[in-house]
Amino acid sequence: MTTPLTPKPSKGESLFDLPWSAQFFLCATILIGSVCFFASLPRLDLSSPAWFVGLLIVGLATATIHLPLPLAQSRSSMSVSHAVVVMAMLSVGVPAAILLVVATALVQSTVRTRLASRPHRTLFNSGSLAITVTLAGITYSLLRSEHGDWLDRVGGPLACAELVYFGVNTALVATAVALSSKQPPFRVWRSDFMWTGPGYFVGAFAAGTAYSLSQQNVYWWLAIAAPLYLTIDAYRTYIGRLKTNQEKAQQALEVQFGIVQALAAAIESKDRTSQRELDRFMVYAESLAAAVGLDENEILAVRTAALLHDIGNLAVPEHILAKPGRLTFDEFERVKIHTRVGAEILRNIPFQSPVAPLILGHHERWDGSGYPAGLKGDAIPIGARILAIADCYTALLSDRPHRPALTTWEALATVRRCAGSSLDPGLVERFVDVLPQAELRLDAIHATATGQTLAAESSRRVDGAFKDIAVARHEARALFEIAQALSSTQSVSEAVDAIVQKLADLIPIEAGVLFVWDSATERFACRYATGQRRSALERVEGATVDDLQARVEVLTAAGQGAQTASPAVMIAKLEIGDRLLGALALVGVDPGGARRDFQRLLEHVAPQVGLVIHNAISFEETRQLSVTDPLTELPNRRYLVQHLGLELARADRHGSPLAMLLMDVNDFKEINDTLGHKAGDYVLREIGLVARSVLRPYDVCARFGGDEFVLVLWDCDGVQAERRRQQLEDLIGAIEVTSPGGASMRASASIGIAVYPVDGRSTDQLLAAADEKMYERKASLKAVRRAGLESGVAER
Repeated sequence: MTTPLTPKPSKGESLFDLPWSAQFFLCATILIGSVCFFASLPRLDLSSPAWFVGLLIVGLATATIHLPLPLAQSRSSMSVSHAVVVMAMLSVGVPAAILLVVATALVQSTVRTRLASRPHRTLFNSGSLAITVTLAGITYSLLRSEHGDWLDRVGGPLACAELVYFGVNTALVATAVALSSKQPPFRVWRSDFMWTGPGYFVGAFAAGTAYSLSQQNVYWWLAIAAPLYLTIDAYRTYIGRLKTNQEKAQQALEVQFGIVQALAAAIESKDRTSQRELDRFMVYAESLAAAVGLDENEILAVRTAALLHDIGNLAVPEHILAKPGRLTFDEFERVKIHTRVGAEILRNIPFQSPVAPLILGHHERWDGSGYPAGLKGDAIPIGARILAIADCYTALLSDRPHRPALTTWEALATVRRCAGSSLDPGLVERFVDVLPQAELRLDAIHATATGQTLAAESSRRVDGAFKDIAVARHEARALFEIAQALSSTQSVSEAVDAIVQKLADLIPIEAGVLFVWDSATERFACRYATGQRRSALERVEGATVDDLQARVEVLTAAGQGAQTASPAVMIAKLEIGDRLLGALALVGVDPGGARRDFQRLLEHVAPQVGLVIHNAISFEETRQLSVTDPLTELPNRRYLVQHLGLELARADRHGSPLAMLLMDVNDFKEINDTLGHKAGDYVLREIGLVARSVLRPYDVCARFGGDEFVLVLWDCDGVQAERRRQQLEDLIGAIEVTSPGGASMRASASIGIAVYPVDGRSTDQLLAAADEKMYERKASLKAVRRAGLESGVAER
């Protein structure tokens, strides 16, 4: 007889941990078995107590001998006490056989077992056997005849009763196993229990033969015990070898799947897919496959396909996979080949159930709009439809380059919206039903992995390897993104910011500093700094790269304070050929001694950075020259027009006055003609220096053209502008220029004032007003000078 122990449970499993259908079936079996047991007690015939006690002793003794059945999904065993139960049913009646079988079931469930049976299993074992013996006894009683030969009296009825015994016992056990493991009952019975039938009938034949001989007072039938024992021992040896082979096959299968899982994790880690995400995808797919009734090999194929579904991404360029925005048509066409490539890679591998068709079809859509073949509805393999649902839900719960992870409810709502369009609506509903149990499985998997020290240590080593793969992939991606960013950079600040931003994912950077080499002073000086302690880093300078690194390290260490993390300063020269441009320094924290790798990365990008910095500096110098007067080094007319437009807009927003002073050098042609053009240039440069000396930091003085200058004074009214005009005229009047021949002249200037918004509201209006007042001032000065000359002549 077989007694179920159900699928292998954890030590804490109880009746309420099983699915509700299994709970109902076990309780119903226990209840009906109890009715059969207690109903048989009043009919118990103990007219031969010694014979019954003898059978009971033999039955209990043989119940301790377990012949384990090599089942795939459960732990069950066959007891050799079956022949004793049949003997009791024939000799002392069905009620006595029920009492004996319940007693042997209790012994078999509790004695010489590696794990103590849970109460609900023990009661189920007893109840199912009570039902089995009751039905077999009824069959035997109905078919037994008091007349005829042995076949009519015992053999035929016993064969029919044994057929009922075998069918009822194995059906009850198989149903309990199937409901507990969520499998089709008939499939479990056919694969795990149907083949045990010969054992039942051999035991019944031996019991029937012994009963017939005992009825004739012939007791040499006891000699049957010897060959029966040999038969049992041979059966045990066979079962043992079968179990060993099964364990080896299972171990080989686990090794194969472990290799698949490790390779899948290595492939997915290139995109920084975590082990938890892989487990999530696999458990979701496997749970849904089991829920829809796929067999064991088909479920294993779904598990394998879940791990390797994106192996074809090896043929997709990394920059496409990492692209944060929407893919172009051509890029998406390139991505679509990954299903075909993945299927071709796995096509010739002899899996127990085909995996390649599942990978090929996991991007097909229910409405026929998927790829690569445009399959529709049930034409898509069911395993591929299962993968599509698990892939969709897992992806929604994970961060992607183009979007953040969704919450559980948002992801589930999205999956439901896709039912009927991209996803199989029937499978979506089944997925929603099994999702809570799948989440419990995930929690159990991660809790078990966390609780096992050796497994956790192994996991850390494997995770470390996967992390190295992910870092390598991410490093290549970061370098590619740096190249892209630098190719479109035109300024020094943009170049440094781009480098710091792109390397920040690989290196914990706190600051970046660009030092430019000054060939005149033969020293490095900070050109641009970003990040923490920027103001302090901008003051760093040095004669060599080692000097710079030492100074930055001292500054960084002082800023770390009581932090335990060691500072890291990586610095690399920036050169073009033999020409030294400067140096780039990155300041951060050294995470576990990875400074050497970070230095390698920096030196790898340094040549490209050097070229970009060179171009950026050249561009800025060119741009600066385009808005700077080369003689006076003041802003030129182009810059003035741009700046004045911004200042007028600001004055309008704030309702503040703005003064424009238009200054023209008096008698500048006479200075050039009398003393030479060098003297004229000297006067212009000196006027520029005088103008700078009276300006506030936010005021601007520009050379407007020739000998004209324009000053823009923010938040300055007419009275203040008049004082500034007088100050400038006095300072300019003190400028004296002498020719090589000894002739000398003093400079002077006429200044016209226009105030916004009194004298105008636009650049042209203000310039026109200032120009008019400047000429009035010039005419006034000439009149004063002429009057002074005439007065002098009269006096002489």
